[in-house]
Amino acid sequence: MTDDTIIDTILKYEGTYTNNLNDHGGPTNYGITAADYGRWRGKSAPATAEEVQAMDVATARIAS
Repeated sequence: MTDDTIIDTILKYEGTYTNNLNDHGGPTNYGITAADYGRWRGKSAPATAEEVQAMDVATARIAS
C-alpha cells in the first residue's frame, strides 16, 4: 500500500467534521483531532472547533 492509498482509505471512512461531546478527541475533521491539527499548525494549544471545521481535504491529506 502506498501512503496515498492509506490516506484515501482513512478519508473514506472518517468522513468530515464532527464534534461529538462523547468523543474524547473533541472536534474532528477527516479523522484529524483538534489537538493533532493544532500541533501540526505549530500552535501550543488545540485548534479551535472553527479551525477544525474549516480544514479542507487537501490540508487533511498533508496533515495526515
